[in-house]
Amino acid sequence: MVCRDRLIYRMSGLCIQDSPTRPSTAYASRSAVRPQGTNYRSRGHPMTSRAQISIYVVLGLLVADFILFGYIPARRQLETMERAITTDISTRRLADVQRRQIPHLRQRLEELRCQLATHKARIPDDLKMGDLLETLAGLMEGRLTARSFVPGQPQLVDGLYRTTIHVSCCGRLADVFEFLQDLARIRRLVVVEQMRLDNDHGLTGQLQVEMDLVVFHEPLGHA
Repeated sequence: MVCRDRLIYRMSGLCIQDSPTRPSTAYASRSAVRPQGTNYRSRGHPMTSRAQISIYVVLGLLVADFILFGYIPARRQLETMERAITTDISTRRLADVQRRQIPHLRQRLEELRCQLATHKARIPDDLKMGDLLETLAGLMEGRLTARSFVPGQPQLVDGLYRTTIHVSCCGRLADVFEFLQDLARIRRLVVVEQMRLDNDHGLTGQLQVEMDLVVFHEPLGHA
């Protein structure tokens, strides 16, 4: 009896010592079923990643297509239209300004036509140099002492013949101005191209006058 109790006590001690380190049946069974080195972390499906990449690529292409073939051409067209509108506004403003100037321009044109008619009336069909020199001598008579009249050769300029006459005379300054005033009143168009005044050596108030007068006449048989 004593021996049996000791045996039971010893067996109980062994069970008590072995129980903390012995794995449970459920844990042992799971360890036996799971293979070594197996990782049970969740992984993304490869088909899902490819679909997302395709969606991103399509979206990128749509954005690029909108920018290159939609936004940029529309922006350029808008800028072109804005420039055209600005140019049209400027043109209309300029047209309004010019429209208001039309009456003044017409009046100025009529004045120029009258002046042209007056000048044409003072330009004969022939040079008539003899008559002109006689007129110049008559204007100087009693005022200036004529020394010489030297006509040049006629030159055709812009459809008119122009002839330069070099005149040399002497007299007082007041007489020179009176001669020029009378010269502007004759029926013949005469232009004083250049004139030079020099005092005489004795300083008597007499001036030595050198002037170039230009006269015009139309070619014979002009329209």
